[in-house]
Amino acid sequence: MKDYIEYAMVVIMLVGLILMFHNRLKVGSEEKSKGIGLRFIQYTVLIFAFPIIIILALEGVITGEVTGTLIGTITGYTLSSISSTKPSINT
Repeated sequence: MKDYIEYAMVVIMLVGLILMFHNRLKVGSEEKSKGIGLRFIQYTVLIFAFPIIIILALEGVITGEVTGTLIGTITGYTLSSISSTKPSINT
């Protein structure tokens, strides 16, 4: 069962990577291209950090306390600036 969860995490990272490239190519083809903003960085952290933490926890490389701390830190980082950023008009 552990192997299936790890494979699912790898698939999540690969699909997220493909979606990142798709987003950059789509945005880059418009007249006014956007740079790498806060939301893009948060998305990148989420699609790579969470699966890596879960894989390391399942393999026993990191303990439960470290896993909880890392997931809490990443969640706090991701959700902390939601109310402070203005929504984009072009989205």
